[in-house]
Amino acid sequence: MTTNITIDPELKALIPHLTTDERQQLEVNLLAEGCRDPLVIWGGHGILLDGHNRLEICQKHNIHYDSTELLLPDRDAARRWIINNQFGRRNLSPNQLSYIRGKQYESEKLNVGRPKDNCAQSAHFKTADRLAVQHKIDPATIRRDAQYANAVDTIAENCGGDARDIILSHDARITRKDVIGLMKKPPTFQRTIMTKIISSEAKDIRMAKRQVKRERTESQVEACQDRMVDGWYQGDWRDHIGKLTDRSVSLLLTEPPYDQVYQGHRKRVRNDPIAYDAVSEQAAMELEALLMAINPKLTVDAHLLIFCTWRSELSIRIAIENAGYVVRGILVWVKNRHESGTLCGAFTPKYEHIIHAVKGNPLLIKPMGDVIVVVKDLSDRHPTEKPIDLLRPLIEATTVEGTLVTDPFGGVASTCVAAYLSGRQYWGCEIDAGYYAAGMERLNDEL
Repeated sequence: MTTNITIDPELKALIPHLTTDERQQLEVNLLAEGCRDPLVIWGGHGILLDGHNRLEICQKHNIHYDSTELLLPDRDAARRWIINNQFGRRNLSPNQLSYIRGKQYESEKLNVGRPKDNCAQSAHFKTADRLAVQHKIDPATIRRDAQYANAVDTIAENCGGDARDIILSHDARITRKDVIGLMKKPPTFQRTIMTKIISSEAKDIRMAKRQVKRERTESQVEACQDRMVDGWYQGDWRDHIGKLTDRSVSLLLTEPPYDQVYQGHRKRVRNDPIAYDAVSEQAAMELEALLMAINPKLTVDAHLLIFCTWRSELSIRIAIENAGYVVRGILVWVKNRHESGTLCGAFTPKYEHIIHAVKGNPLLIKPMGDVIVVVKDLSDRHPTEKPIDLLRPLIEATTVEGTLVTDPFGGVASTCVAAYLSGRQYWGCEIDAGYYAAGMERLNDEL
């Protein structure tokens, strides 16, 4: 009987837990027949590779057990041995099998020799193809398994090992799609959801989300907003700008309020150049007033990113410069999804401009090109809603975590949501009650 056996948490985590019934049956068998199968130990390291449950039960009841050593060259080899040893053993649930295949893919992918053309992606495909033949499934499933395994491990890293055990348990009702979706949420939200599942308050991720949403009272929302520098407000920016402290804003990210002056005739205005120019001029005047008022609220060195179209670019740029800021450049957002325009009268618009201006001399935190390709969201919340996948890189390129991002013409709070997901504080306003309510609902879902 070996007494100096080491349990390695990372290697143990590769082995799915027994169900309660399986564990009880194993204990009955060991008490009745003894430990017939030797434990497998990594030779020269004393780390247990197989037999974790048997070891715990034998130590609990002082049952004799034998062990055998397995010589392996390195930790990667030990990991691969444990993974391969799981296939064909006890009845694995679909989620457990998916997780093990995903870990197998990641482990073997790292050990594939780099091709001569230095194309790692080619090696990845070869690994997926080979494992697909082994498991009699398609390569795309293998790669989805790897995504799922990464999501499980990420949640376990943020929420503790119990989260992995509950997700992979036989009686879990947690789908792989929900696990991957939860992994994309902030760690604090992951912990909130998994705490409810681990404590049996909720049976799955969707139920836990519904409970969290129900439990948010108005006081909790207000408290959360207080922590996020007053957060999200309904009304004109003039009514709320005084709540910002001087030199607190690192980034102004917004689009002038064209929709306030469309007054329900957006399509007609778009197709009437004279009417559109009038709208652009009014929006530029509103923007200029905002930029002059917010100047003392900006840090000494601050960025401004302001959306516009080619038609409104000149008036918006004049407004920016009239307010005392320096234009550094124009970014192009290629959005692919677009309005039809005049069909045969003009080329179909597929992009928007983003004017980059500055106060002082701020630097970029991350290098970024001036052409950004992000597909426009198909959302009916707001006619000019910007995708989070577009806003987050802009925020992360111009600010550091914990700094304040503002959007005085907030729409449905896209900038605020993107700032929150990027670890920044946010402050935003929206004058339209319907858009404000949609923005509040989005923030409640994220916080």
